[in-house]
Amino acid sequence: MSEVTPQRSHLERDDSTPDDPFSAYRHSRTIVIHFTTVAEVDGWRRPMSIRDRRKITAVAGAIALAMASLAGASTAGAQSTAAPGEPKLVNLEHVYNFNPRQHDPRAKNPANEPYAGSDLEFFSHRVPLRDYRTGALVNRAGKPLPRGAKPVMAKRHFAVMGSYQRGGYIFDITNPQRPRFVSQVTCRQDRNDVGITKLRDGKGRTHVVLALTQQSGNPCPNYGSGVGVNVTTPDNLRGFHKGVQWGGTADVARQSGKLVYAGTGCTPASYAPVADQIQGNIALVDARQSATNEADSCPTYTFVQKVRAAEAAGAVGFVQIPAKDEPPRGDATAIAADIPAIELFRTDAALKTRNAVVGGTAVKATLGNAPARSPLRGKGSGGIGVFDITDPYKWSPMYRLRTGNGGVHNFVFHPTKPYGYASNGALPGLINTIPIVDFSRLYHPKVLPGPDTEGGVHDTEFSIGGNRAYAASENNYRIYDTSNPKRPKLLSRTPNVGSYAHGVFPSPDRKLMVTNNESLVLGGFLVEGSGFCPGEGLASYDTTDETSPKGPLGYYVPDVTGPTDERPCTSHFGRFFPGSKVMSMGWYIAGTRIIDWSDPANPVEVASAVMKHSNTWAAKFHKGPYVYSGDIGRGFDVFRWSGKGKAPWLR
Repeated sequence: MSEVTPQRSHLERDDSTPDDPFSAYRHSRTIVIHFTTVAEVDGWRRPMSIRDRRKITAVAGAIALAMASLAGASTAGAQSTAAPGEPKLVNLEHVYNFNPRQHDPRAKNPANEPYAGSDLEFFSHRVPLRDYRTGALVNRAGKPLPRGAKPVMAKRHFAVMGSYQRGGYIFDITNPQRPRFVSQVTCRQDRNDVGITKLRDGKGRTHVVLALTQQSGNPCPNYGSGVGVNVTTPDNLRGFHKGVQWGGTADVARQSGKLVYAGTGCTPASYAPVADQIQGNIALVDARQSATNEADSCPTYTFVQKVRAAEAAGAVGFVQIPAKDEPPRGDATAIAADIPAIELFRTDAALKTRNAVVGGTAVKATLGNAPARSPLRGKGSGGIGVFDITDPYKWSPMYRLRTGNGGVHNFVFHPTKPYGYASNGALPGLINTIPIVDFSRLYHPKVLPGPDTEGGVHDTEFSIGGNRAYAASENNYRIYDTSNPKRPKLLSRTPNVGSYAHGVFPSPDRKLMVTNNESLVLGGFLVEGSGFCPGEGLASYDTTDETSPKGPLGYYVPDVTGPTDERPCTSHFGRFFPGSKVMSMGWYIAGTRIIDWSDPANPVEVASAVMKHSNTWAAKFHKGPYVYSGDIGRGFDVFRWSGKGKAPWLR
């Protein structure tokens, strides 16, 4: 176990620090909660409904938290209990911040800005030396090269952070004390979780390849071929209106018909006035308030509720205009419908079309795609935007790949072979799959059928060498032999302990795996402001025998207690440092957490960082005594070990 004395920072309260930093350490007891994706009613087993799962999630989450408290789950032994969101640095100092919300604002009202940061990954490569502010080529002393001079090549280290509706942000972290913003890989889609690898083309040239994830619709619609509504008549309204497809709805396949206005479309009653018109046509609705009937309002709704009402009325497609100042949403992973559903961007042209329909003009339209500026490959809804970032300053789009199968929540490349695994995060996922992408022909990838799963896989991680894959699949964790990544073989399935299996993180030696639960109820995702810290946490398993993991051996949550504000509170994304049993973890309002699992039964928090407005999506190591975080509110943060001696993950 690492011996670490907590260091004071200007953000800490003036509390006394015990001589023994682990004097508050408590042993954890095993907590076992098993979940299933089916319910039994009158002797029949049926797929569990969303309502069923939410009830169970709420009850089980509360039980898990209460039991963890009673059992004494290992927490921040070196720290005093903190309130959620209380700024505090323990054994870490803050080095750098870059906020994409300030660099590329996407909303008139700052309160409506999309997430600043999401996941992050790293790569190293030989690149031309540049002044990143101007793009000018420079020599090793940083002086401009003469015009026409050959670029000076040098190995540099980079971090890439995803940002909702903005794309990927690339930073040069060769000198982590002075990171430099390099470029923004623009991709106007939600999520933009990051995957990075190096692949060879048909001529043997190596490319650094970036994948940005899209849950539903066509990836990176700003490169053309985004889904939307193409108005064909009358002539004065002709044009393409961009939108976002709701996840889980049917493929956009040139469904055509008249646009029929149905108010909010909130219930089947909305379609009663147009019952003689809607059959075989396209429903057009407003998100929250009807333009023709003040009594028809829909302040809250579900995606399922609206699409099912249109489908039951006989519509062949569904189109919604969002409320004022609201962006279109498409990340609806729990919906299933037989007609496509598209939410448009609220533009003057879209409102003009709606007003014409309301006024009695016969408006015909087709649901389809805009002309592409980057090739669109594959089929179905959701996928990845693929970019060449070999020169991270002069990146270029390669193509957009649709994977279908519920879209892509997270995407991971195999570390040594030209394959990638997509996780769709479906909830409830029932019997599902892990689509496999074959990049053997770099510019012509193929989406292959992957292994069946119980539940929608939220996240997949490969071992360092790539011979194993670890998947968190809603109510269970799965280990695969991926020696042949095209045909993974299931080695074991471990029931989840907690409410929602979110991620699984193998230690570098593959003898330990740490699982995490993202508590949908205690985290505060279902009702904003209803979260309660610490939410749900991490559990450890002995995987010396990968066919039969043993555990949970220990459990960890941070020593942060109390109700949250609008920010969630639960474990999210992290990773072990190579050659170490120390891992990092983003914990939303509880910031960045560093946990030592040298004794898997007795995990110990060795450092943490909570900044003002922290809402940390992911925290990961790369090299040296630094940890990097992608933060929903703050963007890209860099922290450095400031405790006594060498950083525990480097010992």
